[in-house]
Amino acid sequence: MQEQMKEQIRKFKCRVIFIPGSLSRAESESRNRIREMKGDETEIKGSAIITRQEITFLGGVDDESGKIIDRTHELYGKSIAGRILIFPKSRGSTVGSYVIYGLSRNKKAPLAMIVNSVDNIVLAGAIIARIPLIKCSDERIFNEKTGKRITINLKEGYIYASDS
Repeated sequence: MQEQMKEQIRKFKCRVIFIPGSLSRAESESRNRIREMKGDETEIKGSAIITRQEITFLGGVDDESGKIIDRTHELYGKSIAGRILIFPKSRGSTVGSYVIYGLSRNKKAPLAMIVNSVDNIVLAGAIIARIPLIKCSDERIFNEKTGKRITINLKEGYIYASDS
C-alpha cells in the first residue's frame, strides 16, 4: 500500500496593520486589535511572491504592468499583480507610496503585502491604495517559495503557507 503524503501547512504569527474598511474605526480601536474587512471577509488567500530583498517602488516597480523593473532585484521581470507580496521592507523615496497607489489604480496591485518591518512608504501606499498590509516578524516566512498558497487569517492573526 502506498502511503499518501500529507500536505504540510506552516503557521506564522502576524499583526494586521491595515485592512481596507478599517480606517474609519481606527481612531476608536486599540492599535493592537485586529480590524475586520467589510462584510464577512476574515481571510485573504492567494499565491505568494517572495523576496528577501527590500523593494524600491519608485524606479523599481512599473505601476502600469505590475512588474519589478529594477534589474538588480531578484524578482526582476516578475509581476506582483494579484499576488501576496512578501518582502522585508521598502527603500527609497516616499514617492514610492504613489507608485503603490498607481498599481492599484491600474489594477496591477498585489492582493496583500506582508512585510517584516513596516515603514512609512509601504504604510502610506497601502492606505491610499487600499491594499491589506500585514506585519510578520517571523523570519521563517522568507524560507517559503514563490508560488506557495498563502492564507492570511485576519481574526486569528496568523499566516498559513501550504504547498497547494
